[in-house]
Amino acid sequence: MNMFQIMCIMLKKGFAISLIFGLCFIASYAFAEDEAKIRILFVYGGHPFEEPQMDEFLNSFPELEITKALMPEARNLLKPGLEKTCDVVVFYDMDNNPVTDEQKANYAALLEKGIGIFAWHHHHCSNQAWDEYIDLVGGRTFLASKPVFRGKEYPMSTFIGGLDLNVKIAKEHPITKGVKDFTIHDEGYGKLLILPDAEVLLTCDHENQNFETCWIWRYGKSTIVANLLGHDSIAWKQPEFRQLFIQSIHFLADEKNNVSSEK
Repeated sequence: MNMFQIMCIMLKKGFAISLIFGLCFIASYAFAEDEAKIRILFVYGGHPFEEPQMDEFLNSFPELEITKALMPEARNLLKPGLEKTCDVVVFYDMDNNPVTDEQKANYAALLEKGIGIFAWHHHHCSNQAWDEYIDLVGGRTFLASKPVFRGKEYPMSTFIGGLDLNVKIAKEHPITKGVKDFTIHDEGYGKLLILPDAEVLLTCDHENQNFETCWIWRYGKSTIVANLLGHDSIAWKQPEFRQLFIQSIHFLADEKNNVSSEK
């Protein structure tokens, strides 16, 4: 074997080694990217919505891994152990089917463990017969006429579509970072009851929109972000809404990871 043949063999071996290292690097990078994804359980049902446009909205965020669950069957997933396979539960349902005492206890126990919750728009019309649910999310609507809640009468909540809402940033926060006051064409939710300890991030001065429009709530080791905005694809395309949504998801995932690291 002459020197030229030896050099060719060495070059081929070197190329093979480089190729192997390159493939390993690509595989590890892809694995790391997959590992970095935020695992979302998207809960829906009880209210019609633009499903293809919602899919397009959710899939436009490459860092999210989406699993869907339909109410009321999804309630059976909301129990301790979910935090091991899910980072953030996104509630976009309006489910008012009966909730058993076991399901209520399981959900409260899940929040004690630590998981992110994004309570979105008409989800706040859910669980009307579960009075204690307000303590888990920080606010509620009233669908009944002249509702009495915890011994006090409240006005019926209002829901009016096609409004131009002037939204103000109430507090600097990772969720509102980089977002300035904006106007959004959306459905207004008015006359909600918001608990006084809610950490308000967004407000609105429209007569048909609740003043507290987005807030943070905490229960057990879990963090909840409640946002009344985002009725349809017009709102979902709004740059400010998109930014608030994804920054909420990242914040909730970070909060959940902080809880996990403390265990």
